[in-house]
Order: sequence, then C-alpha cells, then structure tokens
Amino acid sequence: MTTPSLVALDMEGVLLEEVWLAIAAHTGIEKLRLTTRDVSDYDELMRMRLDILDSHRLTLADLQAVIAKSVKPLPGAVDFLNWIRRRLPVVILSDIFMEFVQPVVHLMEYPTILGNSLTVDPDSGMITKYHIRQRDGKRKAVQALRDIGYTVFAAGDSYNDLTMIKEADAGALFRAPEHIASAHPDIRTCSEYSELKNLIQSSLRLPLAA
Repeated sequence: MTTPSLVALDMEGVLLEEVWLAIAAHTGIEKLRLTTRDVSDYDELMRMRLDILDSHRLTLADLQAVIAKSVKPLPGAVDFLNWIRRRLPVVILSDIFMEFVQPVVHLMEYPTILGNSLTVDPDSGMITKYHIRQRDGKRKAVQALRDIGYTVFAAGDSYNDLTMIKEADAGALFRAPEHIASAHPDIRTCSEYSELKNLIQSSLRLPLAA
C-alpha cells in the first residue's frame, strides 16, 4: 500500500512577503522590521511588537489597510502552490495571525492555513492580546499528520520552522538567512521554487511531470 503524502509550508518568506516588514516600511518604525528570522523567542518578539503598536496607537484596521495595499505573494509563489495542489494536499503552517491573512488570502487562491489569532478591543480597535493556537504548533501539526499516516515534506525559512522540518519525513530551508542555514547544516537548503519542486519530487517520489 502506498502511503499518502502531503506538503507543509511556512507562509511569510516562503509564499508571501513579510507582513511586519511592510508595516515597518509604511510606518517608519525600524524595530518592526525584526521577524522570526532575527529573534528566536516568539513571545519576546510579539511583546515588543504589541508595545510598539500601543505606543503609536496603531489599530488592527490600520495594519489590515497596510497589508491589503502592500503585501503580495512572492513572485512565482502562486504558480508553485498550484503546482503542489495538482499533485498533493498542501497545508500552510504559520505563526501569522489570521486577521492579517484576511486581506490577502484571495491572492493565494485560499489555501488551507493553520495560524494564530488576536484579541482586539471593540471600542478602540487596538490589539490587546495574541493567542498561539498551540505551542510548537508547526511541529505538532506535522507530528499529527504523520500519526494519521501521511508522509510529510516541510519547508520554511525561519527559526520557528526548524522543529517542523526536523519532525517531517523530509524537508528543506527555503531562502533562509545564512546564520540559520549555517547553524543547521543537516537541513537541505534552496533558494528557488524550481529547486524546492525537485526536492519535493525526489523526497516524495513523485512523477517527474512538469
């Protein structure tokens, strides 16, 4: 019996432009340029972000307007995603907040996304809390998919993708910063969608069709 296969992907930096970089560029707040590529402790990063948003009185609606205007899928990302969808199930495992995805998910043709969520004050529109769906959720999602019989290929670009890549049957770092890639020489790396396609095909033994 052939084991079914599935691809699990990070979103920002792999398929979508970085949301916080767009917000930083729009607002001119340099510290908002820090992402999970730079800071390994996600809670530390989010506490800093929420403090900055509060001090500048930036609401969720403000951020969604920036995202709708400025954030796009990376060049070639939608074609790559559709290439996978013609062959295999694909799920996006992301730390992105679903409230941030709403303005742009249609540009990616509505993939399945498992992300996090926000609490917003109904009067002020300010973000008051962030909610992590599950701690180490990317790894645990891959583990659960394997537990129900899937062979999983996982790819991401940041610190918070490492455990899911290592949990998967096969995987790769995609366009990861050098300091992350060099610290994890056991994980394969690539920088083009064509390379990632080849890794998926070879790892999951897919037909070599275009």
